[in-house]
Amino acid sequence: MKILMIISGSILFTILSNLCYSQNLPSINKVDKSFWLYIDKYEETPLIYGYQLPDLNSEKMICFSSFTSDVDNNPHKCVLGAYYETVDLNIEYISMEDNFVKLKFTTEGKQESIFYVEKKSVKFE
Repeated sequence: MKILMIISGSILFTILSNLCYSQNLPSINKVDKSFWLYIDKYEETPLIYGYQLPDLNSEKMICFSSFTSDVDNNPHKCVLGAYYETVDLNIEYISMEDNFVKLKFTTEGKQESIFYVEKKSVKFE
């Protein structure tokens, strides 16, 4: 009986802790195709990479995270940089490719770069 109560308590704790932990994932607007991520002080943004190809082993082009250690001084050496949010960035949804979302990053100088983010790392609104 004690073992059953301990197991039940562990399961309940796991469920409750998962409900309390919330992740701040980037969003893609289905209407205007914008890709955006804003800092939310109540939710963590997990480390999210944008890759050169729809392949996790390809070059890391861009990084998004809520952690200073992932963003300051671009420690992952991402070509397009490391960011907390997308406030001053122009990123547009292009298409789906298998388990990846294809995105276009446009600089102020109108230079365009394509990168891919895992589909599970974004939400569509």
